[in-house]
Amino acid sequence: MNKLVPHGLFLLALTACGTTATSDERRARDARNTDSAHRAASEGIGRSVEAQDGTIAIAASGLCATLDDGRVVCWDKWKAPTIVPKAQGALVLSTFGGEVAARMPTMLYAIGKDKDLGHYLDVAQPLDQRFYCRREMDRRIACKGAGTDWMELKLDRPAIAMAALDGELYALQDDGRLRLWTCAGTPCTLAEQAPSLPSKEIRSLHAGQGVVCVIDKAKRPSCGRLAKQEGPPLAACIQTATNVVDVSGGPKHACAIHVDGSVTCCGQNDAGQLGSFAVTKPDQLVRVEGIGPATDIEVGDITCARDQRGLSCWGNPLPFGRDEPDFHAADLPVERADRVVAGSGVTCTLTGKTVRCFGRLRGTFDLPKDVKDLAVAGTEACGVAADGTITCHAFGDLRSSLPENLPAASRITAGESSFCVSGKPSVCWGQDDLRDIHKNGMFKTDGEVLGIDAGSESGCWVAKNGRVTCWGGANRGKWGLAGSNDKKSPFGTVPALRAKTISVGGRLACALDNDDKVWCWGHEVPEKSDLLERAKVDGAVDVVAGSDAACVRKKDGKVACFGPALGFKQKGLAFADLPALEGAVELAMGASHVCGRLPSGKVKCWGKDTQGELGGVSSVRKVHLP
Repeated sequence: MNKLVPHGLFLLALTACGTTATSDERRARDARNTDSAHRAASEGIGRSVEAQDGTIAIAASGLCATLDDGRVVCWDKWKAPTIVPKAQGALVLSTFGGEVAARMPTMLYAIGKDKDLGHYLDVAQPLDQRFYCRREMDRRIACKGAGTDWMELKLDRPAIAMAALDGELYALQDDGRLRLWTCAGTPCTLAEQAPSLPSKEIRSLHAGQGVVCVIDKAKRPSCGRLAKQEGPPLAACIQTATNVVDVSGGPKHACAIHVDGSVTCCGQNDAGQLGSFAVTKPDQLVRVEGIGPATDIEVGDITCARDQRGLSCWGNPLPFGRDEPDFHAADLPVERADRVVAGSGVTCTLTGKTVRCFGRLRGTFDLPKDVKDLAVAGTEACGVAADGTITCHAFGDLRSSLPENLPAASRITAGESSFCVSGKPSVCWGQDDLRDIHKNGMFKTDGEVLGIDAGSESGCWVAKNGRVTCWGGANRGKWGLAGSNDKKSPFGTVPALRAKTISVGGRLACALDNDDKVWCWGHEVPEKSDLLERAKVDGAVDVVAGSDAACVRKKDGKVACFGPALGFKQKGLAFADLPALEGAVELAMGASHVCGRLPSGKVKCWGKDTQGELGGVSSVRKVHLP
């Protein structure tokens, strides 16, 4: 985001050192102070916290933020945070062409490129890099395209901010007028008023990922789409915010800081972008709890804000170092449940025909019929009614994947993006790997089976004689077959196993045999010649497998688990008791959590509340700062 007010603390630190400023330093400082003065003069009322705009930058290359001691730290996607020595003492962080730039006292420095960009206040470049603009120390703007010379834009007044998006350049003059140039061709040509945005009495301009936002003198924000995009402005509800001193917009949502330092957001919330997993209305302006008084905010695919306690981010996935939620027990906020099911980042309960879901899929709805079994996968929940018919509910007004003319079913299970129903025959659908078996993405067994389940990459069924057969990718031993890591055949039979139930996770499968012994194969099983190993647990009556973990219910009422996805560090298939779920009569496994339904109908869960799957609400995470 291109900001107007740089980090005042850094300037204070530089002047306090007693160094003699060069002419370039004085010019940069004078320009910075002039920009700040224009903004301050346009404010009608004060604010209770001091702005520190330009201390956060989110670009395609990663996230950068300034520290209190003047250092700059950057996260390059999933890599560890790195201190950038050449950006020490940066006055402002901004973005251009998917990169982060640091305005230094004597130059503009491109962090990702490790390159001195010259003696400019800032530069602007769209992601497609079709043109490039620079704002000079005297606040003039010059632009050039590929293979063309520099061309100075004709401004009525000096520019105090600029932003390049798609084929356009936005410039904010010191008289509060917003100008728009079309730079898709050569040279840039002055265009009409920016769509969906006011053009006069603007006090600040903020450019996000594909969105430009402004704040007028009355402290009212506006965020609009690019001129060439159709449809209503993105996150139009942000215009209902009042007393706004900072605003930022991204691909799906927008957020604002108010005079009192509080933060509000609105827009899509499919991954906790609004700071809460509980918000389901995209036009609802909500306050972000646990943040404030905030001094800077930046919106991209995620949102990051700075307050007195440091840096916090929200929205998933968070590709930067942050405080992960700890493994903990939680009571799901449901009075009574007849069933509990789980998937990747989601937990759902069934009471009669009412389904209530928490996590990445959130909401309460009624299925057309009372159902006796339920499963959740992808973006929908499906149930089996007493008459064997299958009914589904798709979230977010999406279309259900339910095929037509399915046979009557007795049970339903689900993987990450697929469903399987037990019937005559049993059928699975929705999984990408199923297309390797049948062009319409469906699979049918020959006759009746004891059980069938599918994970994200493979699936298995138990025949009436107890033999286990699997399909899909056979890498990492997901079939329990010796030498199966590169096997491409559609089917394989798990040797030396006669089972009565089976559970398939993302990279792990477990089965309960006729002697109530648990056998597992796949990713978390120690490498052996047959890739099939008996679990170190006795008295099991049920087993559920996830991506990298599994749990069992035992005859004595205890629950035992293994696997790093649930925080268990014991080696091999050594199951350890999980007291939090003791007494459960049903287990449901997700990617990094497990839930148990008690005889009373209460539901207890264990794991990480990463997406609110344990019933939590806040999606805000504190970021580790070096």
